[in-house]
Amino acid sequence: EIQAPAGWTVATTWPQVSGNNTVFQPRIYETKGSEDLINGTVGLGSLTSYEKVVEGTLVRIFAYRNWPESHQRQIADNSFALYEHISRTFEAPIHDSYTLFYTPPTAESLDIDILATSNGQGSVMWPATPSRWISVAEKMAYRWLRYLPHRMEFKKVEDMWFVDGAALYTALHANKAIGTIKDIEPYLVDLNRNYNNHRLT
Repeated sequence: EIQAPAGWTVATTWPQVSGNNTVFQPRIYETKGSEDLINGTVGLGSLTSYEKVVEGTLVRIFAYRNWPESHQRQIADNSFALYEHISRTFEAPIHDSYTLFYTPPTAESLDIDILATSNGQGSVMWPATPSRWISVAEKMAYRWLRYLPHRMEFKKVEDMWFVDGAALYTALHANKAIGTIKDIEPYLVDLNRNYNNHRLT
């Protein structure tokens, strides 16, 4: 058994095994949930946790403990608000927990690339820029658009651009609703560019 250093938190997008808070188990939806095995996110370090039941889902936030408390609280509040808005948009509750990890950039000021799954995601959030919040909301929307138990299915490969377009469109409206961006208009050029790129390939 591996022990984390004193003061560290160990957290993951996988759920805890009932009755044992140190053992985690990936979710497998029928035979198609292997992205959880491959892309499960693990957070280790000095972290503060926040939890809230949002639209019937336990949403867990892990933030870097050395950040100012006001910054940690703000990113937790924004995360809960984004999840609530997006869950209501799709009108299809998912009761499995959802976990978000927020980290500083590396010592070289580079963003850490943390993959998203249907059960969670990670993001650099220092500073908390509008583009970072849009990315967080896009990954949330993928929970309904890209992954089981819902996931959109297409008959033609060339229609797959719609998943990314729908995720960004949903993310923009969610961020405008909670006040992290003022207007979606400047970002619509990306939607149009993505559509045209997919249409031409």
